[in-house]
Amino acid sequence: MSRQVFLYDPPERFVAGTVGLPGRRTFFLQASAGGRVTSVALEKMQVAALAERIDELLDEVVRRTGGNAPVPAVAPVEIADTAPSTRPSRRSSGSAPWRSPGTARNSA
Repeated sequence: MSRQVFLYDPPERFVAGTVGLPGRRTFFLQASAGGRVTSVALEKMQVAALAERIDELLDEVVRRTGGNAPVPAVAPVEIADTAPSTRPSRRSSGSAPWRSPGTARNSA
């Protein structure tokens, strides 16, 4: 299996979102920068595992810095990402629009 690497250093945006109706959703991670957008389809549990691991990594940063790292306990409201995302180019299920977490109405 060949691998592709997409470098966004740093990304302007990195979000998880869905396409499709509840029960038939396809989950995506999407990175964008400089007019480029890459969407990667994932299983729901993979998105949940990634979110959990990121939370663990941020906790580790705080622990290793003795609490001096600029990592807030909760994301500040002023940086909430509620803008619509770019629709992935290949949709595998459903007809509902792509939604990022800030615009999702229902949890999966």
